[in-house]
Amino acid sequence: FQCDADGKIASQEDCGDQGKICVPGGVGCIVCQAGQFHCFGNDVQQCNVGPPAAWETIATCNANALEHCNPTNGTCEVLENIGGTEPTGTYYQFAHFSSSDTVFKGGYDVDSFGDKIYVNRNSQHIDVYQVTLLDSDGDGELEPNQHPDNPNKTGPIEERVLTLVNTYDVSQGPDSQSEIYVQADRLFMAHNPAGTNKDITQYLFSDGSVSVTMAPVSGNFGPSLLGFDDVAKVWYGAKEGGRRVYSYHEPTQQWVPEFAYPDLAGGHMDGLEIVTDPNTGEAYVYVSDMTSDFIGQYKRDESGLWEQVNLFAYNNSTADLVEGMGFGALNHFWVTSGSAVYELGGGELAKFVEPIVPK
Repeated sequence: FQCDADGKIASQEDCGDQGKICVPGGVGCIVCQAGQFHCFGNDVQQCNVGPPAAWETIATCNANALEHCNPTNGTCEVLENIGGTEPTGTYYQFAHFSSSDTVFKGGYDVDSFGDKIYVNRNSQHIDVYQVTLLDSDGDGELEPNQHPDNPNKTGPIEERVLTLVNTYDVSQGPDSQSEIYVQADRLFMAHNPAGTNKDITQYLFSDGSVSVTMAPVSGNFGPSLLGFDDVAKVWYGAKEGGRRVYSYHEPTQQWVPEFAYPDLAGGHMDGLEIVTDPNTGEAYVYVSDMTSDFIGQYKRDESGLWEQVNLFAYNNSTADLVEGMGFGALNHFWVTSGSAVYELGGGELAKFVEPIVPK
């Protein structure tokens, strides 16, 4: 969690290691008290009141054994599934572009920035498409959430146009086991989860240069799914092999097990994205399995423990797979299946990703 001190968003790392603790809710960084614990990456730390007050490491959790730090009691605990499998809300499919009859060239991962989506086509090429929403119902409004089954915005689905605008030649890892995260001037790549290279690299659009931006120092975890919390400035990662989400702790350069979730659909996990609610400024972690029937929503509570907030579901008659999931264009999730890219959103999911427009 974050603490807001004098209008500045801070994290526990901003409080330093001199016995101060990050307290959310506008309190900021205060001197720790006897009996308090906090997590520093995979380390469990306890307050030594001194003087001077200081944090002391009392245990190091074994991330390879899926242990994580519990900040409420100062122990290492093995990840257990959190949340249920009963849907709490709905969402809908709004567009579906197939490589067999549209400009879509195929691909196994996708991210979005602005009105463009970026697709890792085949480990050597990243295709960039522009998404344009048309006023196809002729009412003078652009309505991305309008859907015949959506009680919050009932009506015909407005047409989307997909246009190929660019292709970047950049080497990726296995096309179905890699992930890209896009910013305005660059993209980040988790590109070799199965090998010895577990670094995260960045590719600059301006000159095509590639450099290492994250280099974990230990552990056997290399992410093939990647997301970024732009509020806390924290990377998250996962792999298809388990429904487990990790965070990257920059000070110790280690991946930290955060939470696990139960089997939702399909054979394995295959979707991870972190989206900030534009109305509250709170960041949520979204996960999906290899079929897109469910999107799970998770957050860290003020005690530092994780909770499932919602489980959104829809009835997908086309049985589309998830080979990559990103968020952006039209404030919707974009998902690749290998041979198609499709668009998900609306319903109860919309209130967490759509800005509220005053009437």
